[in-house]
Amino acid sequence: MAPKRKIKKDNKKGDDRIKKQLVNMVLTVCTFATCVDAHPGFSVASACSGWSSEIFALSSMNARFTSCFGCDNDPVVKKLNVATHNHHKWYDDCTQEDFQASPGADLFFAGFPCQTFSLAGSGNGFYDSQGRGVIVMYLIKWIANHLPKAFVLENVEGLLTLHYATFLLILELLMAIKNKNGKPAYSITWKLMNCRLHGFIPQNRKRVFISGIRTDFAQHDMRWPREARLCVIASYFV
Repeated sequence: MAPKRKIKKDNKKGDDRIKKQLVNMVLTVCTFATCVDAHPGFSVASACSGWSSEIFALSSMNARFTSCFGCDNDPVVKKLNVATHNHHKWYDDCTQEDFQASPGADLFFAGFPCQTFSLAGSGNGFYDSQGRGVIVMYLIKWIANHLPKAFVLENVEGLLTLHYATFLLILELLMAIKNKNGKPAYSITWKLMNCRLHGFIPQNRKRVFISGIRTDFAQHDMRWPREARLCVIASYFV
């Protein structure tokens, strides 16, 4: 029998040097840019966009919105989005300055790379050799710079079970974002949900969702969806 592969877990004490560098990168500069394009309804933006599932979700709700931009470094994903959605702008790399200088949006969505946090992946977290583990920090920096009215970040369950110290750092940084009055800008909540129970998707897929609602717009805390009735799998093909 092959030996069981060991998964690297975060050091519970944390790496103070790495933590300080990340905090400085995320929270040093805060501007208050807004979406420069006139748009009907509200504006939406995403990073690590994939096929921009938020666009499908909002469209299914008959919401009145405009997509300010999407962002993904996969050329196939870019081609799919250009052919499918009417993004005003597309960015190839969220670690670059042009992404940080992008127009703002009312809603921001990002499912940052999961491979380095996943049980099925390397388990290297922030120390991923391809830099995928720190992508979330660039997303938090964008949020701090643009202060969208609300945002949702998403990742795999391993962020909670294998990389809990990293998860806590992400929450800490999000809660440290300040508004122009120097007060916490967001009400932050999170929940672990399974797509087969909450999303009408025929797949056993647990994901961590982190929500932030800007305090000057929040009328109540985030209301997470209740479990939905499971559908017969044939109904997805009708």
